Amino acid sequence: MAKFSKLSSAEMMALVRTIGSKERDIKLRAADDLAESFLPFHLRLLLSSRMVRSLIKYIYSKKLPGGIPYIVAKSRAIDDMLESSLADGDIKQLIFLGAGYDSRAYRFKHLLLKTRTYEIDHPEITSRKRAHVEQLGLARGDVHYCAADFSAGKDAFGLDWLSAQGVQRSASTVFIMDGVSYFLTPDAFRRVVEVMAEFPPGTQVVFDYAYAEILEGKTYRGSEAFKASLAKMGEPVTGGIAESRIAEYLQEFGFEVVSLLRPLDIETDYLTSSNGTSMAPYGFLDIVRARKSAE
Repeated sequence: MAKFSKLSSAEMMALVRTIGSKERDIKLRAADDLAESFLPFHLRLLLSSRMVRSLIKYIYSKKLPGGIPYIVAKSRAIDDMLESSLADGDIKQLIFLGAGYDSRAYRFKHLLLKTRTYEIDHPEITSRKRAHVEQLGLARGDVHYCAADFSAGKDAFGLDWLSAQGVQRSASTVFIMDGVSYFLTPDAFRRVVEVMAEFPPGTQVVFDYAYAEILEGKTYRGSEAFKASLAKMGEPVTGGIAESRIAEYLQEFGFEVVSLLRPLDIETDYLTSSNGTSMAPYGFLDIVRARKSAE
């Protein structure tokens, strides 16, 4: 299994979403049928075997308790939150921060016919993603790839920079941050939220976040293994939001929580099988959708 430990976080997410997309139980299956397209051929070949997928799930259930269930459930939950956000009104812009190998711009293209999409990530991952998309014949004229290190905050990711990419500050917008917030320092994440708060009322944000307490010595299901694994990959956890304080945190920037999934909610809604049994996800990550209030 050493070959899997050397994957980048973007590739690891694609690998797990591939496993989720091949679940036999419809109540547990993720809809990301494009995830495997971003993986090397040898991994796609390995993952075509049910036995290999089961072995990976077993090994990682020991190494990262709750990890694979959480990632698969999160894929489905953010899909649902995005659909709900798009159904709320006439959304003109969809912006992915830390897009990685996210495939929603292509899987949801039927809902995005009047929406300009921006995928923002580090220059290296952006270049690889664009090459993959073009090779797969998925390229769309209304999807724009923007290279930036938004961990640097307003210096590299601000309104002026966004305007230079074609983003309209006055347009109705949905921001997605999937698996990103905990790699940002508290100050960097705050600066990113400040930028999103400059968009008009009705702007929506969808993201998952870790509890800040895991950086202060408190442990939850899978938290120590999660931190150790990411540190080993060179992408350590550096930030979080205090448990049960997300509404208060977002309110400071003018956002109101629309929906919030805590670990038990994630297990109940997305990890309960057809026969009623369930799997527990990570115990320290929530998924939230929020909307900017009228000024």
